[in-house]
Amino acid sequence: MSRAVWSLNPSLPLASVRTLDEVVSASMARTSFTLVILAIAGAMALLLGVAGIYGVISYSVSQRTREIGIRMALGAERQEVTRMFVRYGLGLAAIGIARARCGNRADAADGVAALRGESDRLADVRRRVSELGCRSGAGELRAGVARDDGEPGDGAASS
Repeated sequence: MSRAVWSLNPSLPLASVRTLDEVVSASMARTSFTLVILAIAGAMALLLGVAGIYGVISYSVSQRTREIGIRMALGAERQEVTRMFVRYGLGLAAIGIARARCGNRADAADGVAALRGESDRLADVRRRVSELGCRSGAGELRAGVARDDGEPGDGAASS
């Protein structure tokens, strides 16, 4: 490439001549590495979660062997008993996901309050609203905010 440029104009200075593909791959190398590391961390977290749920279900089964034996003796199908424990494990996973999601919302509300420089009282109200939003629909959310804010004449919603 340098020879082609110099054949047109030999007085042009050239340094570090590279193709566009080389420039793009060099600029994306750090991002690609970060994404690979993030994917590995996510896979490890998933593996730890699966191992944890397996451990809890295994412990639950070992604690309930007597119940399983009685159910089987009374005519329960193997699939029914298996389904019972799988449902239990899925319930635990759902509870964990919901708690993590709500915890992240509360942390986000704290972060927003800090960035905006809000007072502690306003930040507390924002956190409570976020937590109530995780637990219920909008109706209970409004009622909970009005109930928690018991000071008269401060603009609390009255229903």
